[in-house]
Amino acid sequence: MEIRFVPGAGYDSNTYLFSGSHPAIVDTGTGAASAERILSATEKIAGCRDVEAILLTHEHLDHAGGAPALREKTGAKIACSKKCAQILKEGSDASARLFGIEPPRFETDRALCEGDTIRLGDDVFLVLETPGHSQGSICLYCDESGTLISGDTVFAGGGVGRWDLPGGDYETLVESIKLLATLDVETLLPGHGPTVERGAKRQVDASLRNLAGWRGREIG
Repeated sequence: MEIRFVPGAGYDSNTYLFSGSHPAIVDTGTGAASAERILSATEKIAGCRDVEAILLTHEHLDHAGGAPALREKTGAKIACSKKCAQILKEGSDASARLFGIEPPRFETDRALCEGDTIRLGDDVFLVLETPGHSQGSICLYCDESGTLISGDTVFAGGGVGRWDLPGGDYETLVESIKLLATLDVETLLPGHGPTVERGAKRQVDASLRNLAGWRGREIG
């Protein structure tokens, strides 16, 4: 598995570039500037120039805002959850208030559901619907390598996505992270902050414990 990690700058999310038989981009940052930065990175990676897919982990501007510009430049298809696709098409006043600008409204090309699979590079990832941070959040898991693309659901160091933003919900986030805790995660690729190269299941388990602690409850 060949993955290039492009750390987020400012408000931008992390971006992951997959080279190989099915070149792909995961998450795009906030807009045109982040799109140009990502394109520059793809041009430096052999096997990542002819991007086929742009995968969005959720609908927030810091992850999805650069998608239209990247699609225009590359011709790649945008894939995300059905709920994410609906929100991106219709727009969100709450998202505009959150980020202080009007996010772009655009249609996506492929709607993903729980249990679907998608090829990123040379590997197959399972789609997991993980709402709680946002309504349209998904994670992607490669069983062969134990790689989890977690968006803003869980982070390194036992962190979790905020549930107090529009579309977020604490109880729903608990259930989503309980699902992730059943996986044998070796490598964690989160939406912000550092990645975890080895033993990442411990990080996911810590996220679940921490989420319980913030509400002073036990999660079985």
